[in-house]
Amino acid sequence: MKLTTESIVLHSRTKQFRLFLVPILLFLLIELTNAKQKVDFEKCKPRHVHLTVGQDASTSMMVSFSSSSSHEECRSASAVVIVGTDPDALDMTFEETEPARQYTFNYQPTSSNGGNDGPPTVYTSDLLHHISVEGLKPSEKYYYQCVIVVNQEEDGKEEMPMLKFDNNNFVLPLDESRRALLHTKDDIEYNKHSHMKSALSSFHTAPPPGEGLGRLKFALVGDVGTSKKAHATISHLQAEHTHRGSPISSIVHVGDISYSDGVQTKWDYFMTTAEPLLSTVPMQVCAGNHEIERDASTREIFVPYDARFAMPQIKSVEKSPVPYKL
Repeated sequence: MKLTTESIVLHSRTKQFRLFLVPILLFLLIELTNAKQKVDFEKCKPRHVHLTVGQDASTSMMVSFSSSSSHEECRSASAVVIVGTDPDALDMTFEETEPARQYTFNYQPTSSNGGNDGPPTVYTSDLLHHISVEGLKPSEKYYYQCVIVVNQEEDGKEEMPMLKFDNNNFVLPLDESRRALLHTKDDIEYNKHSHMKSALSSFHTAPPPGEGLGRLKFALVGDVGTSKKAHATISHLQAEHTHRGSPISSIVHVGDISYSDGVQTKWDYFMTTAEPLLSTVPMQVCAGNHEIERDASTREIFVPYDARFAMPQIKSVEKSPVPYKL
């Protein structure tokens, strides 16, 4: 084969183009990989944030939220709440001390005549985190964020030690360097770890016992659900809390919270709708008949209610062994 000057020049230019193209393709591949990781991390972001008064209303608060359970990087993450009196300096860290709650619910649709209307549907909840924030000062405003710290594995080895619990959920202890990075303002990724944060929110602790007369305001509600009227109720409570005189100290819900009646996505919808309010105002709940929700397979009752809320308890809940009947 005879090579001409023109063919040699063309071959040289083609080689130069390939050498130029390789680093560009490598750069795009790295960027696409990082983008995929970021999307996965976003799925771990806290949602359904809500508050409950703790054992001592003047010095503690229970912060509850959920995170995705459908991705392994989320399941092997650590849940944390960072708190402070200055919104720019959330200098207190409260870690999860027990496994996240999670439940599976079997729902059997029924027709108007009471018969079965097809096979059961199976719902698996998010990971439901309940973190007690303690040692607070009475009559104080605190700012906080919920954080999911995602831990990735490298070369099949875990970078951080993990505590495994019987229900296959994890609590990941934080070293001091990672703990310090929790207090940056934004969601961050660094090395093999990522932090996903909820929006900044706040709450007030109650006055000391005996000093709150005339300064506490309670909202008593029930039968809220997820309808248009439910939206109106939540909007009214929000307006009462933020615009009409003194803020609401606590909401007391007397039962029939989401009216899910087995349809568990209604719980998710209710928590999403109420989050702007319940992430600022603690809500104490009671069980109504619509919280019974008997599982179509296990026949257990009150499972979603027990998993989603963490009320202060004087003693453990006792359920009658006799099946509940209306």
